[in-house]
Amino acid sequence: NFRGDHSPYIISKIAAENFVEYYNKDFGIEGVILRLTGIRGYGELLGHLKSDGKYKKSAFEIFVEKAINGEDIEVWGDVSIKRDHLYIKDLLSLFESIINTDGKAGIYNAASGIGYSLLEEAENIASVFQVNQKSKVFVNPNKQGLKKGYVYDIQETKEASNWEPKYDNLNVTRL
Repeated sequence: NFRGDHSPYIISKIAAENFVEYYNKDFGIEGVILRLTGIRGYGELLGHLKSDGKYKKSAFEIFVEKAINGEDIEVWGDVSIKRDHLYIKDLLSLFESIINTDGKAGIYNAASGIGYSLLEEAENIASVFQVNQKSKVFVNPNKQGLKKGYVYDIQETKEASNWEPKYDNLNVTRL
């Protein structure tokens, strides 16, 4: 579905992958494409700019602010939906492994291979960022939350690069 303000981004990603695959096949270049999931790390910008230029905070920013202030944290929607994130140090070690592995070309998933729900993440954030009083976390299934999740298969990535993620996404907030 190539509609909306995200479509030029998606089309450009597909075009870039096609170029790299073409050069791999026709010229024997060992081009590697890493399909990155959401990356977690120091100083990350979690929210995003809307088409009107206004900044919209992510759920994580809101959860952290509420946890620091001891306020209730409300998680919306279907809490069975899980998403896969990768810690920045794991991504950098994957870059290093791919660069130092000869004879590998193709498309690989750069992810942790493990998904967590917003509820699991909110409960973790409430524990980690508690100052005086721990925030109460509750679910409101009637408000629209995540529409879909994603957990990537990273077996091919691990085999091609002799790489393995070392950090658990729930525990990186404790680092």
